[in-house]
Amino acid sequence: IITVDDILDVMEEEATEDIYRLAGTSEVRGVELINASVLNVSRKRLPWLIVSLMGGFFSGSVIGVFEETLQAVVILAIFIPVIMDMGGNVGSQSSTVFVRGLATGEIEADEVWRYFFREVRIGLTMGIVCGLIIGVSAFFWQQLPYLGVIVAVTMFSTVTLAAIIGTLIPLLFWKMGADPAISAGPFVTTIKDVTGLLIYFYIATIFIDQLL
Repeated sequence: IITVDDILDVMEEEATEDIYRLAGTSEVRGVELINASVLNVSRKRLPWLIVSLMGGFFSGSVIGVFEETLQAVVILAIFIPVIMDMGGNVGSQSSTVFVRGLATGEIEADEVWRYFFREVRIGLTMGIVCGLIIGVSAFFWQQLPYLGVIVAVTMFSTVTLAAIIGTLIPLLFWKMGADPAISAGPFVTTIKDVTGLLIYFYIATIFIDQLL
């Protein structure tokens, strides 16, 4: 006889297994990490946090390279957080959905590239919409047509690239046999931030005469 409690126990076990797989670990390993010492857990997490820290330095270096452009047109600084946040959100969404699909088996091994190109199309669609919204907003807010063009093109490029990077990096780690749930996040963030800033300031430098 199968009781309701038996069904609930199985559902709980399956859900727990899916959560641990999504986190890139086994149930036994997850329990070990929960019960491990503070130093032990910190040692396992720090390497990937250091990768993110180095990515922050790279992003700061990009801003430093284009310091003259930023000083000449201070208004550009207003849109940096918006562009970075949107890229981060899109990259996180793409990465999380892809890693979850791999972990739960919803994305099969022979479907990964088809899913990747689907994510590219999604990124293009979201990039067009977000680019138009921020471009039109920037134009009416500051009455600078070229500023609208700059932020629109940058937003389109950043959102599209974030969707691509957020799927491609976990895919490459998975292909190499590494754990995409643990390894991909810092690299996705770093590459997305650096490329987004490079695109933004490169386009702004091209049109700087029209902004002054």
